Amino acid sequence: MTPRDVLSGPAQGHDGGRTRGGQASAVDRAAEKTNSHDCFLVLRSVGPHVSFRAMTSTFDDEAASAATGDAETLDGETRGEDGKEDGRERKGAAMRARLRAATEEIIASEGYDVATAVEVARRTGVSRGAVLHHYPTRDDLIIDTARHFWRRAKQRTADLADGLNEGRVSTADFVQMFYDDVFLSRGIHTMLELIIAGRTNERIAGPVSEILADLFRAYETLGETAFAARGAGADRIHVVITLIGSTLRGLRIQEVVDPDETRTRETLAALVEAVDALLPPAGSRKVRP
Repeated sequence: MTPRDVLSGPAQGHDGGRTRGGQASAVDRAAEKTNSHDCFLVLRSVGPHVSFRAMTSTFDDEAASAATGDAETLDGETRGEDGKEDGRERKGAAMRARLRAATEEIIASEGYDVATAVEVARRTGVSRGAVLHHYPTRDDLIIDTARHFWRRAKQRTADLADGLNEGRVSTADFVQMFYDDVFLSRGIHTMLELIIAGRTNERIAGPVSEILADLFRAYETLGETAFAARGAGADRIHVVITLIGSTLRGLRIQEVVDPDETRTRETLAALVEAVDALLPPAGSRKVRP
């Protein structure tokens, strides 16, 4: 059993067919869950010759949950005030998930400018009016898309932090899975597009900056959970988690521009050594009598 098996549990399948009542297919709903990102800017200057290699997201647990029709996977949108499932809300939540997945794919593969209501409608096979029903403006759709994929990044980080804190994974496992699962190469292009768009669109800039700031604060908080057993103070842990995040982000950018598996592997190993050198040994946490 691998460290990822310990964290994620057994994989769940899906049939990819249409569900009753015209809801989104399992594949569509799973797609919304499989492209989590946290990446930064730079890169546009490299031009159109960069090859963005296809990478499979490792948010398999969330994707499988979405594919099996779990109402709770749609961000709590499918239950009414009495806590019971609302069929209309369930359909609406499924449609919004499909629209966000299409928007995310368009931005990553073709750019922010292409992600219009017309193109999103074409990709999802619905009318432009259906898109506007759920998202009255293009900015609403873009911002909600950003909010959801960063939310997934935060949740995956929380899972990894718990695994390290509980001793189910090592520091090396934590760093490797943080890189593989959260700092995806696909997200670099997406985030570059949104941040550049925000320079001329204040309606995008403000929310994107707020969501990113919230994510970075969450990394620090989750870092305290991850390294609690090391007995270091919060300030030192914040520095360490910033070092990890900044290194992984930069390494992912370099890998997209100039892939080198050996360099990546050796850099990750050096990062683990640095983390272990900066923090007290595991089990150093003081326990009050």
